[in-house]
Amino acid sequence: MKKPQTPSIGPVIDALESAWRSIRAHHHELPNAVITVGQGSDPRRRGTLRAGHWWERRWHEADGQDPKIAEVFIAGERLGHGAEKVFGTLLHEAAHGIASERGVQDTDKRGRYHNQNYAAIARECLLDVQQNEKARVHGWNVTSLTDEASERYSADITAIATAITGFRRTETGRRRRTAKPTRVSIECGCGRKLMGAPGTVAEGPILCGVCGKPFLTEEERATGFAPRIWEFTTTEGLRNIARIDDDGVVRCWHRGREWCGVTKRVADQALAERPAVGAVTWVTLMNNWKARHLVIPGAHKTLCSRGGSGWNPADLSVDACKVCQRAAKKMNLKA
Repeated sequence: MKKPQTPSIGPVIDALESAWRSIRAHHHELPNAVITVGQGSDPRRRGTLRAGHWWERRWHEADGQDPKIAEVFIAGERLGHGAEKVFGTLLHEAAHGIASERGVQDTDKRGRYHNQNYAAIARECLLDVQQNEKARVHGWNVTSLTDEASERYSADITAIATAITGFRRTETGRRRRTAKPTRVSIECGCGRKLMGAPGTVAEGPILCGVCGKPFLTEEERATGFAPRIWEFTTTEGLRNIARIDDDGVVRCWHRGREWCGVTKRVADQALAERPAVGAVTWVTLMNNWKARHLVIPGAHKTLCSRGGSGWNPADLSVDACKVCQRAAKKMNLKA
C-alpha cells in the first residue's frame, strides 16, 4: 500500500518568492518582502478566511536594529483554491505594498475597508476590482486576475500549481449556542414598557394599573396573543381554569391540585372560550406554600385551592382569602 505523500511547504514558499520577484520586475516601487504561509481561518468566526495580508516593517535583518522588511502572508487554506487564486491573493497584497511605498492611505486604520485609492492601484496591477456587495464594510476588496494578468504571469502561476502538494484545513471550532434572553420587553395598551424575566412573563398576564390592559411581548402583539390562563365552562356546566404552555398543549387545573393534560374535546372547549386581547376575563395566578389563588378581575371573583379541596369560589368583597385580597390589591382591584 502506497503511503500518502506529506505536503511540503518549502517549494510553495520558493514559488511564491519567485512570483513576488516577477511582480516587482513590472512594478519597481514594490518593496521586497518575506513570504509566510499559515493559518487564515478563525475558529471563533465560522465561515471567514483571511486569504492574505500585507504588513510593513515586520522583519529585521540579521544585524539590524529596526524592522525594515515587510511581510506578505498567504493562508494555507488558500492553497486549496488553486494556483490562480493564490497568485491573485499575492497580487492583491502587492497592491497594498505599492500603496505603502507611495505613502497612500488605501484602507482604514484596521486595514479592513479598501477605499478608491486601493482600487486604482489594484487596477494598475492588472486586477479586476469590485465593491463587496455582501459586506460593504470591506469596500473595494473583491479582486480577481484579468486575462492580461493571467497571460503576463502564466509561468509563475504554473510554478505555484506544481509546488502545491497539499493545503491546510479550515478551522471551524464549536458552534456557539444561542444564549437565552435574560430579559424581555413587554408593552401595554397605553404604550408603557417594562422589562421582565421570561419565566415571570410566561407565568401569567401582567396588568397595567393605568389602562387595565395586559403587558404583551412583541411576538404576542404581532400574533394576536390571547391569555395563557383563563376560565372556561365544560360541557357539564362546570367552571375550570385552562392554560396553554409553550409547546401548544392545553392543560387544566384538575380538582385544584395540579395542571393536567386534557382530552381533545375539553381542549377544544377551552380554546373556544379563550378570550381576546383586552377581554375582562383575564386571570392572575398567585402561589404560596399551600395553595394556588386565581383572581378574575372582570368577574370580581376569586378561585382558590385552599387545602387542596378543589376550587373554592369567593367574592372579593365578601369571603376572599387574604392571599387573594393581596393579589387584588396589587391589581388595583378594590374588595
